[in-house]
Amino acid sequence: VTGGPCEAIGEVYDFWLNVTEDHGAANLLIEVALDPAEVHVLMPDVLTFTLYPDPTAFDEGDKGRIPSTRSSERVDASTFDNSWSLAVGAHEIEAGQRYYVSVTCGVGSEGLSFGVLAEFEDAELEATYVETDGTGAAPVMHGHICENEWMFFFANLTDGDAHAHA
Repeated sequence: VTGGPCEAIGEVYDFWLNVTEDHGAANLLIEVALDPAEVHVLMPDVLTFTLYPDPTAFDEGDKGRIPSTRSSERVDASTFDNSWSLAVGAHEIEAGQRYYVSVTCGVGSEGLSFGVLAEFEDAELEATYVETDGTGAAPVMHGHICENEWMFFFANLTDGDAHAHA
């Protein structure tokens, strides 16, 4: 978790993260949120959150770069709950990649603080069994949803699971 204070309109904060072998078959979810202690009203356009994938492998000594145009296909510029999120699906992630995250402070952001949280979420869903309406236990699985983004999940079911709960 990291973040910063917005002190001026147009101020940009850049962060980066590396994908390693430990992240295997995982989805990447990155969230930016205004500090709830400071914000008590909806501020839908106060920040712009941009994600830049860099194909340059970080282990080659090249620190990579954010495009000079700062343009990207992955932008979240509006919110309904004072948090912004972007995701990279497990099929796109490869060990050795670096991702850059930029947060741009907009009108009304002066004096506000924000936090950035990046987490790798395993794409394999593991079932938790819960009792249903007296017919036995059914598998329940959980994964995050990121609005307007693709995240990939899979589950390995035993033959018994597949037949009993299909």
